[in-house]
Amino acid sequence: MKAVLPVWHNVYWAKAVIQMYEAIAACASEVNEAKRGLFFGTVQRLAINDAVITLCKLYDASNKYSDKHALPDLHKVFASTFSPHHAPLLSEERLIALGIQKEKVTNLLTSLSSPDAFDPTKARLLRLLECARPSEGSSSSLKKIFDYRNKIGAHQEQLTAEAKNKLRLLPSIDEMDELWLWADNFCKFVVSTLGGYVLHPSGRSTKTATLNVVAKILDIDGAENYLAFMKEKSKQP
Repeated sequence: MKAVLPVWHNVYWAKAVIQMYEAIAACASEVNEAKRGLFFGTVQRLAINDAVITLCKLYDASNKYSDKHALPDLHKVFASTFSPHHAPLLSEERLIALGIQKEKVTNLLTSLSSPDAFDPTKARLLRLLECARPSEGSSSSLKKIFDYRNKIGAHQEQLTAEAKNKLRLLPSIDEMDELWLWADNFCKFVVSTLGGYVLHPSGRSTKTATLNVVAKILDIDGAENYLAFMKEKSKQP
């Protein structure tokens, strides 16, 4: 399942820049008090722009005839690979985590236990997965992100005041995190079902690494003060 690795790279990077944004936001008052707001504000803006671009890469469903490292393309790989051999490896927990109702998951797994019902049940599984995946039509958060990328991030269009106001309202960081989580769960679902790879999480989180940099720049002295700072800011969402 080599196809999952470049998609997983985008999943990893999306989470990294979201955590970077969160870490700086958690230290906003200290950063501004130390008159470091310009620098960290710039880093935060770069992080949120990168989160937008990376999430767009993950959910890009345009040009179905061009292979991309996106979730719709990984879905196609899963569809072409999934066989009766893989059916026993389907996880109820992972399907529910993707937003499929428990009752539908139970019926699906029961049907897959019958060899004669495999083909229609596989088709039903693929439809459920496709419907569960956020899209511009089903997710207002994703639509805002694509609009921002298309109008600002990529083309620098001259916009009307109304359009500028709409694009100023990007989804919250929590909404972006939800989009990341679905992508993360789908990659793990594909690998746990088809096998071949283990997706290792990163070691030290980007949020912790960013907080460490903030602490150094703010010149927080002493191990006790440093640990107290890290503990307090790590708790904040």
